[in-house]
Amino acid sequence: MSSSFRPDRWILAWVLQTRSRMTGASSFPLPSRPVEERQVTIPTRYGEMSGLIYRSPDAIAALHSRSTPPLHIQLHGGGLIGRAIREDEHVSRFLASETGAIILAPHFHAAPQVSFPVAEHQCFDALKWALSAGSMGWNPDRITVGGGGTGAKLAINTAQLASEGRIRLSGLIATTPVTDVSLPTPGAGAGSVPPMSRGKNAEQPDSSTGSSPSTQMSGFEPAAEDGVKGKMLEWREKKDDLFERLFDFAAESYVPDEDRMDPLASPAFDLSLVTKLPRTLIQVGAEDPIADQGRALARRLAKARKPHTLTEYPAGHVFTVHGKENIMEAAIVEQVRFIQSL
Repeated sequence: MSSSFRPDRWILAWVLQTRSRMTGASSFPLPSRPVEERQVTIPTRYGEMSGLIYRSPDAIAALHSRSTPPLHIQLHGGGLIGRAIREDEHVSRFLASETGAIILAPHFHAAPQVSFPVAEHQCFDALKWALSAGSMGWNPDRITVGGGGTGAKLAINTAQLASEGRIRLSGLIATTPVTDVSLPTPGAGAGSVPPMSRGKNAEQPDSSTGSSPSTQMSGFEPAAEDGVKGKMLEWREKKDDLFERLFDFAAESYVPDEDRMDPLASPAFDLSLVTKLPRTLIQVGAEDPIADQGRALARRLAKARKPHTLTEYPAGHVFTVHGKENIMEAAIVEQVRFIQSL
């Protein structure tokens, strides 16, 4: 794959980004309290970046009583092409309502206008700004970060850079995380699999190591008659092929070839990654073509006896943004409980 400029690829990436700006958030699950929204401007090494802050009445009351609510930084996905800051709005509103935390959603830049490592640096710069923005009222000692897909990758990147900068995070939420962009996704013709990928028959993370146990969600899978299963498998294969093409296109659009194995581009290649991560919640979809990347991350954390939870849902990629409402709600409620437990 060549990293040279290609007008056709730039135009297609621009079209996808423009379309993503019109993507609205899901209306589910509904928060139990009203949530206030305000826009902020965040300074970064690449210039100013906008962002959204979500606060519930509980968070506002805490500020008036001179208490300090926690802060959660929510990073949206989109393959590092999409700039749909509203895509995760339902997640941000629900987390703000149910946890009492203040939610910050940075509007980081993406391809084709920028390339690696702009988004990674801007997300970390948002964290540094949050630590210095004392007038906002959140507790600088209670900051979590999370996201889905490439948003989860950026959350992991933020934790990497925070650890290197001796900044402590309370927790990390990684939903269907992308950890390796160095090779085409499994099934796309690659001769080998990424270092954090593994076969479906490989061992599960060991829950006896002192880390939080991995969890298999059940009760969601609909019953299917034998005559329907073949059509479902055929449809999933076509869907996976489309996902793999989009995944590879996104990687080519944002990360130059020579940077694919950089530990910030592909955290899988960070040999000290597990030492840099705080308590971590990993959520993967059993039908996600890159689910093994999240499972392998959990396996590394388990081997290092780092506190984490791996939860697997019968869903595809980034199921907290689209998909079945009962699975979406279960996953987001799990995030609420994770933040509350810290």
